[in-house]
Amino acid sequence: MTTEFEKIVEYDEEEFVEREIRRLKRVLVRIIISVEKKKLLFNRGFTIIELLIAMCMFAFVVGGLYKVFISMTHNHAAQERLMEMSQSARVAIDRMSHDIRLAGYKTSTATFNGIATANSTMIRVLTDLNQDGDTSDSFEDITYSFNGSEIVLTANSTSEVLCENVHAATFSYVLANGTTTSTPSDMKEIRQVLISITVNTDGQVHNTKGSMTLNTIITPRNLGV
Repeated sequence: MTTEFEKIVEYDEEEFVEREIRRLKRVLVRIIISVEKKKLLFNRGFTIIELLIAMCMFAFVVGGLYKVFISMTHNHAAQERLMEMSQSARVAIDRMSHDIRLAGYKTSTATFNGIATANSTMIRVLTDLNQDGDTSDSFEDITYSFNGSEIVLTANSTSEVLCENVHAATFSYVLANGTTTSTPSDMKEIRQVLISITVNTDGQVHNTKGSMTLNTIITPRNLGV
């Protein structure tokens, strides 16, 4: 038989259990709410300041890449222009080499010297291509000269530009005694002709400069014979 005291104790125990259950429920609810708040905090997106910082960094990177791209484009264009100029210089050197090698080509009775004039900026070459005893026919009296920016061919009083954008051009000569000079005093002593041509873009393409120097040594077949 249950006493009144036991009923009171039993009632208190049930009330305590219910109270603890309610407390645990409240704690659990708070924990769930806290977790959900953290989720919302991490998934809330970006603030305006964060977006501005990200945009500035993106613009900085893109600007750097753009500068590199433009620089590479300008350099490529300058290199292409330089290659065109160097090709023109090669054509000029090939033409001069061909004509200077023929210097002095003549009949056995002709008395003219194959190189009539020679200095550091020009050379005049004489040949008798058709073997008629004179140098008055086409391309038998040829002068190559450097006027400060161009290599000019003058043949029988007719001139044409062989190469443009020439920054520097020099003619020098190896004499019979082995010495080299740019101002030979006796044309008959010349045995070889040395030519150096430097072409320069000089900032023509996007203010980008570049230069290339071509050198050649020419041995005329009919000099000194």
